[in-house]
Amino acid sequence: MSTPGTYIIVCEGASECNYLDHLNRFLSTLPLPDGGGPIPLRFIARPKNIDPKTGVNVGCGGGDYGKVSRAYRKEWRANRTYPFGIWVDADLYVRNDNGNRELYAHPAGKIPAFDFSILNFEDFIALHYCDELVEKWKTKFSEVGHFRCPLHWEEYKVYYSELFPDYRKNLLPIEFLSVEALRNLFRHMDEMPDVDYNGLRVENTFAGLLKAVLMRSYPAMFASV
Repeated sequence: MSTPGTYIIVCEGASECNYLDHLNRFLSTLPLPDGGGPIPLRFIARPKNIDPKTGVNVGCGGGDYGKVSRAYRKEWRANRTYPFGIWVDADLYVRNDNGNRELYAHPAGKIPAFDFSILNFEDFIALHYCDELVEKWKTKFSEVGHFRCPLHWEEYKVYYSELFPDYRKNLLPIEFLSVEALRNLFRHMDEMPDVDYNGLRVENTFAGLLKAVLMRSYPAMFASV
């Protein structure tokens, strides 16, 4: 039997799993939902693949379609009464690395639409910041062509570190998530520049899933975004 308010999220990698740890910590500080939603709200990262050297959950260990779809099927068979999300970066699908866009367009079996980061996890994180920083980020990353053809981490990290010098991959400050940060995320998602998805079918985003859940449970807090 599923636990009301619990969402299982099949995660591409360690960054997404780490974010969900922070998200659950933040959710535990909120008052009872004013929208009549179930409590407690929890987002459970799966699969739970722990790196023996670091003790970190690395999720699927990458966002390639084969890895993610196999992980989803396994988790769904074990937890089929829970609502699911599949959180992956869009960049390797937009670039069609390893034929991932074609594989996603023609799924084998019943695989739900993915909840994409736009375009990668660092883009998703950038949207949590204040308006001034997000505008600088959009300007810089438009200049380097990231929104036309997403760059790899090794290519864009130098630009990213200029704007967000405290960011460390797979690490977030303990206080990173707040009502203000999430309201920023939801608002900035709606203000994103045009992105060339190169034929990729983008129906859902993880930010959109999170916004829907929080607006349902906390309309006074988030519905005005």
